[in-house]
Amino acid sequence: LGISTKDVLSAAATKWNFLPFQPGLVGGHCIGVDPYYLTHKCNEINYHPQMILAGRKVNDSVSRYICEKLTHLYLKQSELKVLPKSVLILGATFKENCPDTRNSKVFDLANELYDIGFAVSIYDPIAAPYQENLTAGIKVEESWPINKYGIVALCVPHQKFVEQGAPAIKELGVDGAIVADIKSVLPKEVSDFRL
Repeated sequence: LGISTKDVLSAAATKWNFLPFQPGLVGGHCIGVDPYYLTHKCNEINYHPQMILAGRKVNDSVSRYICEKLTHLYLKQSELKVLPKSVLILGATFKENCPDTRNSKVFDLANELYDIGFAVSIYDPIAAPYQENLTAGIKVEESWPINKYGIVALCVPHQKFVEQGAPAIKELGVDGAIVADIKSVLPKEVSDFRL
């Protein structure tokens, strides 16, 4: 609808019982795994838990949705300026400021982008080793790489990334690169795509 999710959440936060859940690549166990135990038990007693299954379906499709949006933006921007067909993903963990990569949806996004022909790199200085979760050919950056990418996607807003600031994150891409701010932590005018 062209309405900012962040604006909707700000308005909803005026309600006394609002819980500030935000969209993103939600991994971990609470959303990514545990509902399957409940749905399994429900099926044993012949109950079809539609809400839980619908939530799982939406969560499992977010990486594909982001991939499609980034591809569309890349093609549109490439009509105006030649961009390298490369993506830098910032963050590999399932949540910010945590080294845990278990069930991270970032890997789904990286693998999908790679499968459609992008050169994909991931940089996450606080994550536990995670290369085994990636398709062979996806590069793990060891340091802050500047001016190399056609798309820079801030997927996990670790404090280390946010402290770098929007200009430093923008400099990771070439001039005119697409900046995707998946968790809406950067100023709105800096990002080309937000959930």
